[in-house]
Amino acid sequence: MIFVEKVLEKYMALYKELYQLKQQIASTDKSSTSSKAETLRAASARLDISNIDIHNTTAMSSYQQYKPIETWFQARNIKMSVDSNAIDTTGFFDEVAIHLGENYAVLKKMLDQIKYVQRRGYSNVKLLLSKNTQREIKTIRTFCQELYNYSFVERYFYHKKDQVLRLNLQTAKTIVNFFNGEWLEWFVLM
Repeated sequence: MIFVEKVLEKYMALYKELYQLKQQIASTDKSSTSSKAETLRAASARLDISNIDIHNTTAMSSYQQYKPIETWFQARNIKMSVDSNAIDTTGFFDEVAIHLGENYAVLKKMLDQIKYVQRRGYSNVKLLLSKNTQREIKTIRTFCQELYNYSFVERYFYHKKDQVLRLNLQTAKTIVNFFNGEWLEWFVLM
C-alpha cells in the first residue's frame, strides 16, 4: 500500500510540475493561451485521484483503465499479467480490500495472524486486544464485523471483558488467497 501511494504521489507531483512548466510556457506564448490552460486543467482533473469513485465496480475493467499501471511496470522491466477475473470488482472484495488498505497499520497484526493460521491449515483465530487503544479496538471490531457480514469469516465473537476477539475463518480458496495478498491487488485497483 505504501509503495503504491508513494508511486502515485510521485506521479502526481511530477504531473503538477509538468503542468506548471506548461503553464509558464503557455503564458509566454500569446496564441491560444486560454485553450491550452483549459486542456491542462481538464487533464489534471481527470488524473486527480480524489475524483475517482472507488465504489464504481467498472472503473478498472477496461484495458484503457489499467494500461498506465501496466506501462509503468513494463518501463521498469517488471513482468506482470492481468487476471481479467480479478478486475471484475463486483461483490465485496473491493470493499473489504479498501477497509484493510486504509487501516493497514492497525489491521496488520490481525492480517498476519489470519495468514499464519491459514498456512497451518486451521480456521480459528484468537486475537488479544488488551494492548490496543480503544480506537484501534473499534477499527478492528468494525473490520471483523464487515468480514462476518460479507461471509469472509464464518463466525465473529468479541469478549469485551477479556478483550479477546475470535474468528472462524472461511476455508474457500478465494478467501484464503485474498488474505494472502490478493487484497492488495484489489486495493491498488480501487
